[in-house]
Amino acid sequence: MERQKIEWKREWKDEFLKEIASFANTDGGVLKIGIDDDGNSIGVKDPKDVMKKISDTVANKMALYPNIDIDESTGIITVVVERSNMPVDLNGKFYIRSGNAVHEAKGREYDRIVSKRLNISWLDQPVFGMDESVLDPHAIDYFRRKATEVGILGRDSIVVPVPDLLTKLGLMMDGSITRAGALLFHPKPEDLMVGSFTKMGMFVDSEIVVQDIIGGPLVCRFDRLLDTLSAKYLSKLITYDGWTRIENDPFPMASLRECIVNALIHNDYSSFNPVQIRVWPEGMMISDSGGIPEGWTEEDLLSTHRSVPVNPKIAYTFFLMGFIENWGRGMERILKGYENHPGKNVVIRADRSSFQVTMDAVITLNDIRDQIFTQRSNDMPCVEMRIIAYSDVPGGKSTVEIASELGLLSTSYVTRTYLRPMVEAGLLEYTVPGKPTSRNQRYRTTGKGRQSYLFKGDADRKSIPICDLVRR
Repeated sequence: MERQKIEWKREWKDEFLKEIASFANTDGGVLKIGIDDDGNSIGVKDPKDVMKKISDTVANKMALYPNIDIDESTGIITVVVERSNMPVDLNGKFYIRSGNAVHEAKGREYDRIVSKRLNISWLDQPVFGMDESVLDPHAIDYFRRKATEVGILGRDSIVVPVPDLLTKLGLMMDGSITRAGALLFHPKPEDLMVGSFTKMGMFVDSEIVVQDIIGGPLVCRFDRLLDTLSAKYLSKLITYDGWTRIENDPFPMASLRECIVNALIHNDYSSFNPVQIRVWPEGMMISDSGGIPEGWTEEDLLSTHRSVPVNPKIAYTFFLMGFIENWGRGMERILKGYENHPGKNVVIRADRSSFQVTMDAVITLNDIRDQIFTQRSNDMPCVEMRIIAYSDVPGGKSTVEIASELGLLSTSYVTRTYLRPMVEAGLLEYTVPGKPTSRNQRYRTTGKGRQSYLFKGDADRKSIPICDLVRR
């Protein structure tokens, strides 16, 4: 059958040079001449003359020298084309294969082929007319501060004029910023390059319940992503060592950090596909379109290997800031974070054009629900229990006093997350009724609150929906 790497033709025509060029630009292939569309052998008239014509035309037009052979018993000519290390053009156009179809490369496909022809990546190409004046000075300062702290480069190499710094980083060419430089330091690279933002979403029962688009300079985005995840997407399990509050992360933070920074560095930004972070109650998936090097397998990725970054200039910049080691140990670090969590897994799926890491949550919402509704000893109360116990005095306690007792700085957070819901539930009451925002307002434990120190048991625990325990 005709397919990705096999093509049949009844007779030779010069227009079939497109097929040969497409084989060379894709994964190689075989062109058989003298076979009809139904797969019947009909042979070629004067096959030796046709073979010479094919050989001369292919060499003159495309500088290719495929293996051409004749089956003298059938008169069928077989042209075997190897995948070319350099892009092959036909009359200034590039052709590629998709299945058994041939089409001219345009847009992003054309950019990638030309980049390879010029031995320069898509991100390394300059944005002509764009100089350092359009970059975000705060992003430049952030890089300088982080790089100075790490100390791989001397301070004299970092505290230099911006054009000199960008030139040292390989992010400026002929006075213009490269795409990589704009991605790293432009205030809104997503306005210049489609898909250069990061997409984040929370899913519950296959429905998206919250999402964010995180843009801005790539050098600052890692911190923004972690902050947004922590504030809106990750539910932490609160435990206590005596009266000391301990927040337990739902994912091993070393593994999470490594996954995010790897996705930002290795994404194929020329694909115009953003890095995506999907979160659900039991896990998280981080995916990018960078893929793995040609010829690698998932087994190669998980074994000891050298570092082969998809975007070397971006990887070097992050290396100078101390975000990566540049030794090819990223997967090892991700897996190591799960060594102390038996039964929890990391699944990695990768090919030449995609990379996906799925991580199990080591603490789920079910764990949090069980923690809240499990009978507790007096020396290890949950947050609400501590508030009830602390506020169980005739004059009540102020918001500032309660926040201080919990070890929290934000009184608005304490009011919104704990006090107001507890008043609505009848566990606390206002000492100044009717004026919730009064400067003299205090919160006092009610009789219902005192009775809630202990829950009746498993039936009560399971009657509360998980969604009611997710704090917004």
